[in-house]
Amino acid sequence: VQTFGNLTLLTQALNSSVSNGSFQDRQVQQGDGFVVVAGKRTGFLGSLLIMNSYFQRPDIQTWSDADIDKRGCDLFERARQTWSYPNHVLELAATGDVRQALAVLDRLDAQDASQA
Repeated sequence: VQTFGNLTLLTQALNSSVSNGSFQDRQVQQGDGFVVVAGKRTGFLGSLLIMNSYFQRPDIQTWSDADIDKRGCDLFERARQTWSYPNHVLELAATGDVRQALAVLDRLDAQDASQA
């Protein structure tokens, strides 16, 4: 799913180790036995970024479309609290009209630049 909630920052090494893997650890048969293949949730333990600590919360056991949407809303709320923008821009972004929200921000940036 290509949405805001499914994005995070990772080092190249960590990205390579978790890329295209399952969210949870899984057992894979190898020879006569099984080996545990670390999933993304375990892989994120190697991240020092606070934003990736989200995946270690005990209530995060799956990574479904609903989980991704919830994280997107959480990230959006944190961003909204950190960086203030006019309410109409936030409303556009919250309703999914990201292109319109970006167009409004571009106009605001242009106005700021012309006043500087």
